[in-house]
Amino acid sequence: MAERIIALTEGHLDRVIVERMLKGHDPDVYPKREVRQQGGKDAALAEAAAALRAGVARVVLALDLNGSDEGQLTSKVQRALGNVRSEAGRRNAFLFGEGTSPSRVCLWPVGFRSDPVLQALGITSHSAEDLIIKALHVPECLAKVAAMEPGLKIPRDPWGVVSEMLLIARTKGAEVKSAKDLLRVFLALIGFGAALATVGGRVIGCAEGTDAQAIFERPPEFELP
Repeated sequence: MAERIIALTEGHLDRVIVERMLKGHDPDVYPKREVRQQGGKDAALAEAAAALRAGVARVVLALDLNGSDEGQLTSKVQRALGNVRSEAGRRNAFLFGEGTSPSRVCLWPVGFRSDPVLQALGITSHSAEDLIIKALHVPECLAKVAAMEPGLKIPRDPWGVVSEMLLIARTKGAEVKSAKDLLRVFLALIGFGAALATVGGRVIGCAEGTDAQAIFERPPEFELP
C-alpha cells in the first residue's frame, strides 16, 4: 500500500484548492484548518525539507508562481530542498535521497501566467486566487454563489465594474498587479466578506456541474509522487 501523500501549501485558500485536486487520494494537506498562521512559500519549503529528511516518501509542493515563471520557481525549490534530482520523464518531479527507495517530490506551480482574462485585467503576480477569479468569470458558477449567499450585491456586469475601478485606481498611481489584490477588490464590490478559504470552498462547491468545475480538477501536468 502506497504511503499517504503529504501536500504542503502556502495558506488556507491554497489548501482547499489542493484538497479538491487530490480528492480520492486521501492526502494530508497543510496548513491544517485549525492553524491560524499562514507561513507562505518559505515556510512550506522548510516544512517540505524537514519532512523529506524525516523520511516522508511522497510530497506535493503546491506553490504560487507570484511574479516568477515555472523555471524560476523550480530553481528555488531545488535550492531549498538540497539533495534532489529530476525524475526522468516526469515534469516537475524530483527524487530526494541517494538510497534505492528515494522519496518523491512533485512541484505544482499554482497560477495562470498566460491566461488572457487575467492579462486583460493587468495581473502579473499569479497565485491560488487566479483559480477563484477564473471560476467567478463563469456565469453559472457566479449565479450559484449568489444563490448560496443571498446577502451579496452583484452588479449586472461585475467584472466590467471591476475593470473600471482598476482603471481609476491605476490612473491615481495605485498598483493592483496581483491576483490576491484583484480578488479582494471583487469580493469587496459584491460584499462577500468571508475569509478567503471560506470563499474558496464556496466557489469550488458552486463550480461543480458548471464549466468552472474543470478549473479545480488536477491538470495532467500536476504529477503525483
